Order: sequence, then structure tokens, then C-alpha cells
Amino acid sequence: MQGSLIRMAQAVKPYLGKYPFTANPVTIYHLPSQSSSSAPDTPPRTLNNPLFVFIPGNPGIVDYYIPYLNHLHEAYPWLETLCISHIAQDALSIDKNSANKDRIYTLEEQISSKVEIIQNFLDFDHGDFSALEKKKQQTQTRDVIIMGHSVGSFMVQRVVHRFKARFTNTIETTVDSHTKPDFKLVGLLFPTIIDIAKSDSGTTFTTLFRIFPNFHHYVASLTSLVNFILPRSVIESLIRNIAIKNRISAQSINAAMEDNHDIAASNKVSFASDTEPQTEAADQQVLNSTKKLVCHPEVVMQALGLAKDEMEKIKNDTVFNDEFFQLSGDSENNNVDNSKSNYKIWTFFAQKDHWVSDKTRDYIKLRYFADRNPAQYKFQICDATEDKLKLKHSFVIEHSQRFAEVSKQTLEELLGF
Repeated sequence: MQGSLIRMAQAVKPYLGKYPFTANPVTIYHLPSQSSSSAPDTPPRTLNNPLFVFIPGNPGIVDYYIPYLNHLHEAYPWLETLCISHIAQDALSIDKNSANKDRIYTLEEQISSKVEIIQNFLDFDHGDFSALEKKKQQTQTRDVIIMGHSVGSFMVQRVVHRFKARFTNTIETTVDSHTKPDFKLVGLLFPTIIDIAKSDSGTTFTTLFRIFPNFHHYVASLTSLVNFILPRSVIESLIRNIAIKNRISAQSINAAMEDNHDIAASNKVSFASDTEPQTEAADQQVLNSTKKLVCHPEVVMQALGLAKDEMEKIKNDTVFNDEFFQLSGDSENNNVDNSKSNYKIWTFFAQKDHWVSDKTRDYIKLRYFADRNPAQYKFQICDATEDKLKLKHSFVIEHSQRFAEVSKQTLEELLGF
């Protein structure tokens, strides 16, 4: 796809480009819902015209997630799918001549941006993204599935919380004109939602930022120098060798699948024999996405600047997390479901994650998932025995299709898809 803004003549086609209805430089990937007539094999819907929102990790480049989202959309074409980049973290939307090109967008600003754009998609028809049109049949509520990867999970928590506050706060008089999201499922994938600075990578980054407070600017400058010295073909070759060197063949997957390699002991996942974890097209998508990062120093600066803010802001906010995970707040019996909210929660962790310490993962499991209703709260840890089959934090690099299969099983289990 070419150009900074890709316009599609028909609403049934995907859109990848700058989101034009916000003041911030944001890129989106949008897959419109297809009617049952255009998708005759569509199973009966269990939700009412649902919106599926995905929030990336860091870097927040939506292109990384396109293969994963496409796999899900093939299975559920009636879902309207929306992936929102982080502000100024995608070459399609940034303006190198902007007066704000050197400012770092904070974690708070990234969260607010997601709330604004999601509300727009709830309230308006976007057509070919040339203009917003008020929905002809606007409903009071709309079913929403929302998932986030890594720090995107932290953002998802706060997006859900802010929508809940918005529609329960009687002071805000404009809510009557907005469609309210009815969150059905919240997915926290490889989530960095507590004490990120205590993880292996978090410890390293915290040290670097303490010694070099402007580390993000230094690396961006170095990236500029590398792009000036090295031809683009050399950079592309380096990316291909580093980022895609571990591509798994379908043959090795199928051989290993004959052994014991289920995803989770309590949540088995099976794959068809012809499932390939990463196609050549997906590898090319990874290559293109990584080029958007390393070939644009301004994106590198924003990603590392956001990482610095993450180290400082993502702590253990027990009060917030207890409310989000719908605990009663009863100190003597903390694992009592809160009936005020009814969204389901799915968390998925890697066996070993350099961004999530084992202690943090085990704390989340014990405090928020022990003795909870498994039909409402699903906790998974990848339990593959083969190294090449283990779903890692950066699943979009190697295992988009495999993780889409895991996601589909969860949608079937928790939502009846």
C-alpha cells in the first residue's frame, strides 16, 4: 500500500493510513464488518454488531499486527476490526515538519487518544475516511471486544475504566449523544500492567535512563547516522537476518506437533495439520514494519521516550487493579466477583518474558485469577515444550497465525463464537 493516506472506494475493503479525524498523528488499520450475505459461512452471531479493538505494544506500529488481525477477521468477518497506533509512532501519520516533532507523547496522552478514536467509531460511520457521518441508526450501546499487547494491555485497562467513568458520571452532560461501549471481553496479551521496571528488560532500561536521561534522543540520533551511512538495501538485509531468521517451517511445526506441545495444560489448543505459523507474506509484513521503525529516527525516539514513561508509571496500583479485575474489595475475602461489571477477562503470558517478571506474573495469577469463575476469568501461560513452538512476547514476529488460533479458541470459549 502506498501513500500516507489510503482510501478505499468500498467500505468492505480494509483501510491502512493516517486517521484524519484527530489532531494527533495516528495511523489505524480498519477491517469493516461484512454482512452475512457477503460471508455466507458466517456462524450465528452471539454479539450485536460488535467492534473489535486492538491496541499495540511498544513500538505501536499497527503493521506488525496486520497478519494476526487478518487471520481473526477471516474467521469472524462480521467483526468490525480496529487497530490504533500510538501517537507519532508510524511513518504513515507523522509530519517531519511539525513544530511538535521533537516532543515525546506520554503514556497518558496515548491512552486519551485511544478513548477519543474508539468513541468516534462508536458514534460515526467513517465510509472511505473522507468524512465522518453520524450513524443512521445509532444505538445506546454497542458490544465491544478490546485487546492489548504488552503496554497496550496497560492502556486497555485504562480505556475500559475511562469509558466506565464517562457513562456513570452524571456531571458529563454530553454522554447522551454518544454510544456507550458494552465491553464483553478484555484481552491482556503478554501484559506489562504491573511493575514493568522489575522485569529483566525493565531493569536494563531503568538503568540506562537513569545514567542517560536523554537516551531516547541519543539512539534516535544514532539511527539517523546509520540511515545516512548505510544504503536502504543493507538495512533491509540486516532486518531480514535479525528479525526473521527464526522463521519456522510448516514441516518442523507438524513434526513437533506430534509430540506433547499443547499451549496450556488447562486450556489445550489444537492446530490443523496444514497450519503454518508464519507465511512468507507475514514475514514480508514484519520486514516492512521493522523498516518503518529503524528507518525513521523520529519513531525510534517516540518508542523509547514512551518506554521511559512506562518505567516510571507502570507500578503496582492495587486499588486500580482490584477494581479493574472486579474484586469485591473485601480484604478478608478478596476473590469475590464484583457484580457492578460483567466483562470477561483473558490474560495470556509467555513462559519466560523479559518484560514481565515471573514474580509479577505469579502475583497476577494468585490475586486476580485464583478461585475465580473460569468462564469469566481465563488465565493462560504458554506451555509448549519445543523452543520453536513457544509463543513469545514478540509473537507478531514469528507466530501471528498460531496466536490467532489461540485467540479464536478463547473467543469460542468465553463468548460462544
